Amino acid sequence: MIKKIWIAAVLVLATALLGALPLKTFNSEDPISSSDVNANFASLEARIAALETKPVSLAANGYLDLQGGLTLQWGTATGVAVQGSTTITFPKAFANGLLFASATTGNGTSTNCVNDWSITGSSSTSVTFLRANWSSENNATSFMWFAVGY
Repeated sequence: MIKKIWIAAVLVLATALLGALPLKTFNSEDPISSSDVNANFASLEARIAALETKPVSLAANGYLDLQGGLTLQWGTATGVAVQGSTTITFPKAFANGLLFASATTGNGTSTNCVNDWSITGSSSTSVTFLRANWSSENNATSFMWFAVGY
């Protein structure tokens, strides 16, 4: 059962990343010919090759362009003071605009630090986060961010 769920999850992810695959489906009553299998693999290989040519930067502050124009970006920032703000410049400008951005505390100096990150400004090239601290810790902290755009 777990294997079937895992296979289904991989297929859903592959479909999302690679687009609708023009693959022939099989069931237990249909004989599977080697030409059908080869055609399916050739189609899948072509889609993977197209995906591999998409721009990607796997750096600490990086991005991934997905088929269809969606871009994922991520990174870290350091030394943000309590009630302080910082502007993140994206590694790559979004062609049309930012859809979503989020931040989470990275490696604060204690475990009882509660931060709230608000967006106070954004564009296709940057986003500004404001740090509100709801605990007694007043140290500067780092955070991780994630953004989606197109």
